[in-house]
Amino acid sequence: MNKMFLFSLLAVVGFGFNKAEVKPKTEKNTYYFFCYSRAMASKGSLEKNRLFYTPVQKVEATEQEMKIYTKKFAQYIDNQCKASDKKCTSDLNMYLDKESADSVYESILNKYQKDENYTTQRLEIDFSK
Repeated sequence: MNKMFLFSLLAVVGFGFNKAEVKPKTEKNTYYFFCYSRAMASKGSLEKNRLFYTPVQKVEATEQEMKIYTKKFAQYIDNQCKASDKKCTSDLNMYLDKESADSVYESILNKYQKDENYTTQRLEIDFSK
C-alpha cells in the first residue's frame, strides 16, 4: 500500500514538472557582451581568414532584447562576408559581470591576433538602432 501511494505521489509530481511552462525572462539585467565573427576563406584562396569583433559593451536589457542584438549582428556580418568566403560565423557572448566578459574577450582576441592565418578587424556597431 505504501509503495502504491509513493508511486502515485511521484507520478503526480513528475506530471507537474512535465507540464511546467518555461516563461521568457522579462526582467532587465545588466549584461556585458561582445560579438565576433570568423570569416573563413575558401580552400585554395590566397586571402587570409578574418576575425571581426566588437568591443565589450554594457547594456540593461531583457534576454529577449539580447536575442535581437544577436540577430542584428548576424545581419551585419551577412553583409560583410564575401561570396568567396567558405563560411562566416556570428557569435554574441554575454555575461553578468564585466570580469568574465573581459577575460573571454581577451582570450579570443589573443588567440586570433597571434594566428598568422587571420587578420582582425574591430567593428563599431550601434545596437540601440
